[in-house]
Amino acid sequence: MISEIGLEMLVPDVTKNNRLKSLDLGITEGSIRKNSIGIQGAKCIAAILLYNKSIETLKLQDNDLGSIGGELIGAALKQNRTIKNLKISENELKSEGAEHILKAGLSLESLDIGKNYISYKSGPAIKFYIENNQHLKKFNIEFNELGFKGLQPLAESLALTTSLRSLNLKGNCIRDDGCRILADALDDNLVLEELDISLNEITPVGSAYIAEVLPRTGIKSFSIAKNFLGDDAFKQFADKIAEFGEASRLSVLDFSSCRIGDEGILYFLKTLGEYQNLTHLRMNDNFISEKIEKVLVEILELNKNILEFNVHGNRISLSCLSRIRKILNRNLKDAEEKEPNRLRTELYRL
Repeated sequence: MISEIGLEMLVPDVTKNNRLKSLDLGITEGSIRKNSIGIQGAKCIAAILLYNKSIETLKLQDNDLGSIGGELIGAALKQNRTIKNLKISENELKSEGAEHILKAGLSLESLDIGKNYISYKSGPAIKFYIENNQHLKKFNIEFNELGFKGLQPLAESLALTTSLRSLNLKGNCIRDDGCRILADALDDNLVLEELDISLNEITPVGSAYIAEVLPRTGIKSFSIAKNFLGDDAFKQFADKIAEFGEASRLSVLDFSSCRIGDEGILYFLKTLGEYQNLTHLRMNDNFISEKIEKVLVEILELNKNILEFNVHGNRISLSCLSRIRKILNRNLKDAEEKEPNRLRTELYRL
């Protein structure tokens, strides 16, 4: 634990240390002990940003900075082009504090402002940030309060960004209407590779918009976990991915806690049995039962590509889970052996 007093004592040494690349003042998730540097600590961070030009990664999550702390750090960021990665989640920045960060942090490659009570009013500031930060690769805005109104400007910016690779919109109440405008934006986006829209009160109506465009985007990792999908919506994803085949780049899918049952998972696996890009499928906490264990294992036995198949929290026996683990270990071993063989073949070709 460190308070603003302890941090103030460190400032002279930190500002002079030109070999320091990373400063972590955040807490580990789940820890019962935390730092609480507050506004006075934010002043110290601002001083460090102004004078230290070697730090590239700064982690400040859960430090009670508040909106004023966000303003102070934002002002210092305007004069710092060294920081590349900033994690400032869980600080009650609210829209006021977050917008100072967004306007100033135009050299950041990674920004995490999750869990900060940011409302839809910050939509235009987020749009400005994504459009004007040509370095931004990873943007995490999970568990805020964007809703449909806040998502609209953000979605517009997705058609213009040439750098953003990863976007986390988890827990922002975008709902079905949000999926509609997000799908339109994804259709015009050529660079996004990771998208998380889990826990957004999405029904089959909203997921249908996403399923229609997802396979033809460049997205490799996609999560729609903890939404109200069901079997029919899950089948629609399978059909659309199969339609695009290997032209789709999807390899990691998370449909955990999506109300998917036996019919849905069997259809999905059978439909995509020949789809080689899918290597990770997460299906935790659904309604998959022991009734289909035999068929499920038989289908997986034929699949040589899947390396991760998480089904914890379903009604599946331990013996079935053990058999699934053996299949995954087999596939993982085969994948590890293929890589050296591929490299050797390439060397011979050269």
